[in-house]
Amino acid sequence: MFVMVVLGAMLAVAVVVETRSHAAAINLGVFRGSGSATQVADYEQWLGHPVNYVLDYVGQVSDGEPDLWKYIDNPGWWCRAWNGSGHTPVFSVAILPNHWVTLEAGAGGTYDAHWRTFASAMIAAGCSGAILRLGWEFNGTFYPWAAGGHEAAFAAYWRHIVDATRSVGGHFRFDWCPLAGNINANVGAAYPGDGYVDYIGLDAYDESPVHTSPQDRWNDEVDHTYGLAWHASFAARHNKPMTFPEWGVSVRTNDNLGGGDNPYYINQMYHWITSHPVAYALYFEVNATDASHRLMTTEFPNSATEFRKMFATTG
Repeated sequence: MFVMVVLGAMLAVAVVVETRSHAAAINLGVFRGSGSATQVADYEQWLGHPVNYVLDYVGQVSDGEPDLWKYIDNPGWWCRAWNGSGHTPVFSVAILPNHWVTLEAGAGGTYDAHWRTFASAMIAAGCSGAILRLGWEFNGTFYPWAAGGHEAAFAAYWRHIVDATRSVGGHFRFDWCPLAGNINANVGAAYPGDGYVDYIGLDAYDESPVHTSPQDRWNDEVDHTYGLAWHASFAARHNKPMTFPEWGVSVRTNDNLGGGDNPYYINQMYHWITSHPVAYALYFEVNATDASHRLMTTEFPNSATEFRKMFATTG
């Protein structure tokens, strides 16, 4: 999902749920936007149980910003925002701050010092064990780190980042996460290698050109290029746990790919998540610039009912 992230913008919440019910095996999460304690509490009240993890976005600046690396060199604000909150942070990290820098330069080691500074600042701020979702949705065309035509450079740069962060200590874990169905890059060619990845993620929304039936939509989302079946197979081949850092129902007015209020998708995602080795799954509880997803409003009443039926803690 297209998310431009600057200081003070777009925080997210990822949740591990300790349940006593049928949902006990699910590490459920949510993206709440502002990351404020009030919004997190509102979601907890709506769903019916607490959240344990938070997801945040860090590193991007506007193309007119003179200090390109200021948020990568100084990420402590994002870390300290959650210290003492009882939540464990997961960070989506922009690997290029804007379009003025390149994957090829990163692959050559030009930016290694920035990543050592980043890791040192994260450790000093108390986030030495954070999960880092580096360069998310790299197979799209909308981020500076778009890997289409630059797959080898993306993979090499990823390895430089991981080596640089590991060189200063900490216990960071790394989530490699393409966008389901987006064919603007050869995703496999952008994989940096098993020694550099801890989780294989997929951002997977209810978005498909198929509108004949909810069942047909779901089958397309499972079977299309870089879809759910690919995700499960790729993660299994590399012996890595799966993640869904972003997922949700969708209305897209620009291209009509969204399935709207689709409880069947919610139901099927529940069964997919519970039948695969998914480390965490984060519902995207934000209306982005290109699509609506929120269950806590009145836009998706049937999906919201199904979500709480399938995922909420009882007993």
